[in-house]
Amino acid sequence: MRKKLGKLIGIEEKYTGVLGEISNDGHNVVIRDVKHKGKSICDHVWVSNTKNFKEELKGENVTFIAIAITYTDSRGFRKNGLSKCHSICKEHDSYNVLTHDFKHHARRVK
Repeated sequence: MRKKLGKLIGIEEKYTGVLGEISNDGHNVVIRDVKHKGKSICDHVWVSNTKNFKEELKGENVTFIAIAITYTDSRGFRKNGLSKCHSICKEHDSYNVLTHDFKHHARRVK
């Protein structure tokens, strides 16, 4: 399913998902049921930059901005994932802060 991320490689976009647990070393966090524009793009991703994730949001639907990347996992396999996550906030049904701020200004990162 991560193949859907392939079309977004190098582009900063808005995503939604359910914030999961932080890794034992405290450097990564899992986000489950990741969606882009309301469509499921992967069942989960592990992301770094956990300083932006608050423990009280665990289990909550969140909106965040990230860049889709290609990386090599610990077993040497190439995978698509998300990097440089920021602007994480709890998603509300009626209003989302990021919808107001982001205005879909996708930018390509070199």
